[in-house]
Amino acid sequence: MEPKEDRALLTVTSGNDQGVLVKGVPTAINGWNPVTNKNQGITLDVHAGTVAAFDELTVTLPGVTTPVVRIDFEPPKYADGKDVVGVDGWEVSKFCAAPATSVVSATACAPGLRELHQTLTQARQAVAARSLPIAAAESKLVAARAELASATARIAAEGAKYGAGGASGVTAAMLTTNQIDTLARAASRAEREAAVRANEAKLAAGNLALAQAEGLPTTDKTRAAAIKTAGKTVTDAGTALATAKAALGDEKKATTYTPLSPVYPAKSTGRRRALAEWIGAKENPLTARVAVNHIWAWHFHEPLVRTVYDFGRFGARPTHPELLDWLAVEFMESGWSMKHLHRLVVTSAAFRRVSAFESVSVREQAGADAKPLSPSHSHTLIPAHSADSENRLLWRMNTGRMEAEVVRDSILHLAGELDPKLGGQELENKDMATTTRRSLYYAVFPELGGAGEFTGLFDAPDPNECYRRSRSIIPQQALALTNSKFIHDHAAALAKRVGAPNSDAARPGNAGFVTAAFEHILSRPPSRAELAECEGYLQQQSASSPKDGGSRARESLVRALLNQNDFLTVR
Repeated sequence: MEPKEDRALLTVTSGNDQGVLVKGVPTAINGWNPVTNKNQGITLDVHAGTVAAFDELTVTLPGVTTPVVRIDFEPPKYADGKDVVGVDGWEVSKFCAAPATSVVSATACAPGLRELHQTLTQARQAVAARSLPIAAAESKLVAARAELASATARIAAEGAKYGAGGASGVTAAMLTTNQIDTLARAASRAEREAAVRANEAKLAAGNLALAQAEGLPTTDKTRAAAIKTAGKTVTDAGTALATAKAALGDEKKATTYTPLSPVYPAKSTGRRRALAEWIGAKENPLTARVAVNHIWAWHFHEPLVRTVYDFGRFGARPTHPELLDWLAVEFMESGWSMKHLHRLVVTSAAFRRVSAFESVSVREQAGADAKPLSPSHSHTLIPAHSADSENRLLWRMNTGRMEAEVVRDSILHLAGELDPKLGGQELENKDMATTTRRSLYYAVFPELGGAGEFTGLFDAPDPNECYRRSRSIIPQQALALTNSKFIHDHAAALAKRVGAPNSDAARPGNAGFVTAAFEHILSRPPSRAELAECEGYLQQQSASSPKDGGSRARESLVRALLNQNDFLTVR
């Protein structure tokens, strides 16, 4: 090797007749120099499907008789038939692929003995095939006993370290530091020995699998794959076993062992508490503003800040900034009591206003509370819906749309079939159409099929969104409220309930049923035009089928009322 020239002079000698195959051929070493860098190793690279035989490796320096490196692969260090992994630092590269392996062979360079050695090897494999299952089972038993001893030693070490006396009643205060250290060393030793025994068991199991795979007929299509898999198992187990044996003698790990459970610090750093206090501090009103905005949106169907997910520069400005700040201060001053905030909102005059478009007027420009400049001046009154069509001044209550769960529960309640039972385990959402529990007890998840078939059409909750429920009006909603089996089943029960003799519809004729149905479903009586139209419809449909036309007509009318905007709208 000539490090100054960054090259080596390669000489290859035949092992059969000691003839020189290659002599002094310059070969680039690309900075490789084990004299100055002991971490630079020798790599034996063999292409798949080929065999490379090495009898001796020698590295020398010019003018130096003592070799820098000399590996002769001779016994007793290198035993015939054994793998070189673990000897003299040889290890399997991470680039190695099964069924590649390395083995010490006394006949590889002697063709005359090769055939005889192969016959002997096959005979030994046949004998070993009978003993391998026993060896694998015994190794597994030894590994289990070693694992039990490791667990026992670690329990004793943990008990001494943390004062868990157990049945002996010995506490940490009764033990000296040396005694605790001795138990820790014993636990570490037992755990490392258990790792060696476990890898020995894996190696024995791999050898058994490899022998069984090699024993398969050559015509078996699974033979090659089985040999490859078993060979990889043997290689991996051998590497792990070598690592475990090296760790067994590592004094740096003499007192280190795996704890029985996660170890948490006895004293918290306080970072989580500091974060929580900062989030809830009065000097940081953002938290209170966000909470107030959410609660306001739940009650008024519209938030004070439209961008509920963004209160920063790119978010929308509050419609009532002073109101938002005042409610945030009230929220914090009340000890972050949501009950107080809810009461404050629902008892306000704004919340108690009607949602209908009544003939309300507002003063142009200055506002309703402004005074005229002089008796000769007066404000111009204009309709409120023209001056504030988006209801930013809250001159009326906003209308909302029923959420998916409310739609389903309302239909069940109107039919008298809603199960009021509280609590219980989560239910599968596929059963929502056939069971009558409240909708909040059914599972909701973001993956496919995470919402019920019926509620999924009415903007079911999305677990991926925590800001605001989306609202949509699509044709499929009207179809579901008309043609779905869920609606047909409960519309029949609803019609029977409304038309029962002891109900408000006991008045003679169809007028009583129509009036009761409107009041029961829409919470209002029908207008004269609606009453006349519905009566005519019931008479016409009843005549189409003398047998059950009356009941079917009433069920059809109920389904039509469930499709009304007044039913789906929260006022």
